[in-house]
Amino acid sequence: MSLSRRLFLSSFILASLASRARALDAPGGAVHLIVPGGPSQADGRRLAGLFFALEPGWKTYWRAPGPVGLAPFIEDAGSDNLA
Repeated sequence: MSLSRRLFLSSFILASLASRARALDAPGGAVHLIVPGGPSQADGRRLAGLFFALEPGWKTYWRAPGPVGLAPFIEDAGSDNLA
């Protein structure tokens, strides 16, 4: 198999290692939950991240809070699997 074909196939394998949940649409953009694939840590924990897809002109709090900026807040009440 040629090197270019191996690289092409490897890109699909690497892309499958991280999954992205359905986006939560919000004014000014959308928020995606990204969970890397593979095994959990030894204690059962798994890392995840948030991806903010902002529309042009929109910024997140930590980039430009403005006079009434509010920090992002993640509500985990009622969830027994978040820490």
